[in-house]
Amino acid sequence: MRQYILIVIMTKEGHRPPEFSAELQKQIENPEVRAADISRSLPEMDGTKIIIQRHERYQRSGESLGSLTPESAQKAYDQSRQLINDMLRSVPEQERTDVQFLVVGSNTKFRGEGMRSMETAGQVLRALHDELSEEHLNASQIENQKSVRKDVAPITRMQAPRFLDDSKEYFDLLLQRYGDETQEFWKAFEEDSHKEERLRLGAEGPDEMDQRFTNYLRALTKYAEYFHKTNPGKRLVVWAVSHYDTVSPFIKRHITKSDPHQYLAIDYGAGVSIEVDPQGNLTSRFQGTEYQVDL
Repeated sequence: MRQYILIVIMTKEGHRPPEFSAELQKQIENPEVRAADISRSLPEMDGTKIIIQRHERYQRSGESLGSLTPESAQKAYDQSRQLINDMLRSVPEQERTDVQFLVVGSNTKFRGEGMRSMETAGQVLRALHDELSEEHLNASQIENQKSVRKDVAPITRMQAPRFLDDSKEYFDLLLQRYGDETQEFWKAFEEDSHKEERLRLGAEGPDEMDQRFTNYLRALTKYAEYFHKTNPGKRLVVWAVSHYDTVSPFIKRHITKSDPHQYLAIDYGAGVSIEVDPQGNLTSRFQGTEYQVDL
């Protein structure tokens, strides 16, 4: 069944929203990255899978601003249950007790309100608990259970671009020129189309954001390395729920090594996965092609 994304642009009086090109409109309606692009198998023994996923659809106005819609919360849960089920069934039943899961999310708020990434990660955790219970596996296989808070750990380095909250002048500049966080808005950010003005205003750019996100993924691989040293004979799945504007640049810059300025449409709940073998080599099988991942 085909899915379509409807984008409604709310503008200030007298401000004309941008016209989307036919090609950009086609990409918006037909996302190039979907949930199916996340690998549905567990890593090899003593290996790690890192899932990098965009959050689900959220409220952009009215009550519950920034939080998942009820329908998208249910979708996140259902989709996660199916993915977990598929992963568990990719190995023999007797080996399913030897996999551990860690779920992390971004604590970025939408205009000071709900945290759609954390809420999506919460649905992943709920799905994990329910699926493990149904398979008669132990909740202790969820690494989050070992934390004091016993919930999703907020990860500040996985935040969306910091200019959204920290650089109002630069945000207003893009808002006035391209509309309220439209695709053209994000395209201008990714291309750094107004670099001189951005630097003058002291706002974070795409290179700095990518470096911040990449540093965090390096930290995840270090965590995985330590985990396997202390837990030989285990598999580890790290499930990181982030944002379009971190996932899209990462795929282009570190997996496909494609033009970082070319818009890459990513559906809500979609993403990719990175496989880390016991020797520390990173690969990603993305849409039928295996890539070496650069961090």
